[in-house]
Amino acid sequence: RDSVAVCVEEARGFRPDMVIGIGGGSCLDFAKCAALLISHGGELQGYYGEFKVPGPTLPLIAIPTTAGTGSEVTPVAVISDPDRTLKVGISS
Repeated sequence: RDSVAVCVEEARGFRPDMVIGIGGGSCLDFAKCAALLISHGGELQGYYGEFKVPGPTLPLIAIPTTAGTGSEVTPVAVISDPDRTLKVGISS
């Protein structure tokens, strides 16, 4: 099972008001994906591509601990898809 799904399952039990991501680009993209699934449900595969997010997600605080990816300021999340053995993007 993928780590974003495990996170979302745990988080739904306490209904968070926001998501906080701390770390490098991958950690921040993980937080974006978690906020998306907590807000709208489904599976990440259903959101691959552009403009597939149906509306706002939970507020997200992105705290970068590295420099370079710019994930904290973009509407894009790049995540590894183990079924496809490649990285895919969600942009909305």
